[in-house]
Amino acid sequence: LENSIIVPTQGEDTNSTILHTIQNYCDTVVNDEGFGGLYDILYNFSINSKIYLIHKQLIDLRMGLWRGNMTHSYTAEKSLITVSYWLQKKNVKPTTVQIGKFQNKNGECELSFKWFKEEVLQESIDVRLIDDGGNIDILLLLNTLIKEHIKSIILQLKEKLIESVEDVDKMIIISSDYEKLTFKIAQFKEITFSIDPLSGSSYFENPTNMMNRSAYKINCGISMNFIEILRLKMLIQESIFASMMNATGWVHLNNIR
Repeated sequence: LENSIIVPTQGEDTNSTILHTIQNYCDTVVNDEGFGGLYDILYNFSINSKIYLIHKQLIDLRMGLWRGNMTHSYTAEKSLITVSYWLQKKNVKPTTVQIGKFQNKNGECELSFKWFKEEVLQESIDVRLIDDGGNIDILLLLNTLIKEHIKSIILQLKEKLIESVEDVDKMIIISSDYEKLTFKIAQFKEITFSIDPLSGSSYFENPTNMMNRSAYKINCGISMNFIEILRLKMLIQESIFASMMNATGWVHLNNIR
């Protein structure tokens, strides 16, 4: 482990007793199964060791910035790690990342991962666990997957808004990193919606009390993000109209017959 990244190393000192035990076991495997069996033993040992080091990395992450927002389980017998993030989100199916030995497209066993976004396996993602240099950066992997998760939520929100209001696509601006959606309401009024990467909580930038109440409803599962944004649009436009009427001397009357 170097700077919380698993890197290939050469020539490190090994406990002599452990080394002697491994050598004896390998001799037995060669005698019984040949060099093919020896390769399988060493390959599996290498993968299992990396999985254990990833487990140690995750323990450090959970004790730091990710405390309360991420957890993981490590099953040594199955050489499998299951990571869960955004633990505080309400009324949503859990999202997990499984890290372990999986078959690749060629049917060969390798160290890899599976991402289940809200219990649905995501197969068409261009993300790797191990880089070309053989390094494993679990923090980079999690951050990359979470960014993809946020991107999918932002794009889905845009689709919902377009389905709900005619010509609304002209009012929507999505940031280049797909982490924010800005909804233009008037010339100098807009709502910017985003999601916190650590907790998965929804929030509005430069929020008013109305926006904070809407964010609370979204995060508690009481309401949906696109509904709250449309509700805020209506309330803000109503407030703008009321201000214009007051400025021009119009008086609001509750009972007009």
